[in-house]
Amino acid sequence: MYQGIACSSFPRNSPHALDEQESLPSSFWDQLGLGVDLANSRLDSVLCALNSQDESPMVAQGRGVGAAAAAGDNAVSSRRCGGCVDSPRPHQQQHHHELAASGCIAQASPSPSPLLANIPSWPSTAATIQDSPEYNLLQLQSDQRYFGPAMEGVSDNAPHGMAAQQEAAKEYRPDIQGPDVGPKTPSSDISEEYAKADPVYVEKTIAISQTYSSYRPIKGDGNCGWRAIGFSYFEKLAGLGDSTKLESEVARLTSMNTMLGSVGGYTFYEDWADEAIGMLRDLVPIIADPVAALALVEERWNDTATSSALIYYLRLLAATYLKANADVYDPFVPDGSGVQSYCANTIEPVDREIDQLGIIGLANVLVKPVDLVLEIAYLDRTPGSAPNMYRFPDDDQAAAHHETIHLLFRPDHYDILYR
Repeated sequence: MYQGIACSSFPRNSPHALDEQESLPSSFWDQLGLGVDLANSRLDSVLCALNSQDESPMVAQGRGVGAAAAAGDNAVSSRRCGGCVDSPRPHQQQHHHELAASGCIAQASPSPSPLLANIPSWPSTAATIQDSPEYNLLQLQSDQRYFGPAMEGVSDNAPHGMAAQQEAAKEYRPDIQGPDVGPKTPSSDISEEYAKADPVYVEKTIAISQTYSSYRPIKGDGNCGWRAIGFSYFEKLAGLGDSTKLESEVARLTSMNTMLGSVGGYTFYEDWADEAIGMLRDLVPIIADPVAALALVEERWNDTATSSALIYYLRLLAATYLKANADVYDPFVPDGSGVQSYCANTIEPVDREIDQLGIIGLANVLVKPVDLVLEIAYLDRTPGSAPNMYRFPDDDQAAAHHETIHLLFRPDHYDILYR
């Protein structure tokens, strides 16, 4: 599923010998962290610049909906969890097909907003990362997946060889028939699913059931990562019971609408933005009742039309964040084509699953601003008795003092975990 930038379990030496699974040195990730901090500061600068303009964030009423999502008609990924395709709402379909017919869907995004010209450059970040001896690890071949590269020195005849591991991986199939967001389920069910799989999986799933009490299955239709993060964001805000934070998020996301157009290059976005912002507004009067608040979040995310709109809004947010900081993230695009091409081919198409750059963009623009931490447990084939962990931000102190979104990743699929 994942083809490019590494998390903490990439190897140190050869990009083809991922069985060693050694961590990159902290200095490398510190440098990447500097780039993330720069990206956040630039985002604030852009928002301030945009909001100082004469046009209010919502002046563009009537622009409709559908330009970016229509990309799904022309560029739906052939690599997805399942086979379902998000369907636009009836009132979106006219825009959807008009844009497809006009050919504007396939065009490259426009040049960055002139407002970005006044933002100070950061000449050293990308260069420093490229000079790092570990930089070549980010240039993996496009046909290698994070959990399925060719592993050197492993016999197919061995109990833990590639053949056995690949067979074990085939045991799991994400559900594409159930609800978009399922009910909480005992985490011991995960262990039972893998009881007859490769011993590496068995041991790690036992560790999962000992660490997490339950999990929430997410429909495996190619949007599960986006859906899992998006649902968890609303679920956490609903559980905090803080109406002030909800109102602050309404203001923050509303202020970003103009940026979706001027920086992201998206002409149609307001209907999707309205779904997300409207849900936050609807939570405010019932936030004192956590049961009612959670019920509203579950209802909206299990409504197909609403869920599709919410997911595409998250895609646009993440893509806009990456485009606003293209000089920071260009070096991490696997094929070297740059952020603009990456967003057009990987983030914008409907049903294309999230990968590491998408996670970084979405975490920066959605999760971190509300003081949430995103932690992903990777159920992979690497040695060890517990899953490898990826945390954003990678700060133990932040994780100790802030609410955390816990996700489980197993090949090509995300679910939500609960302690």
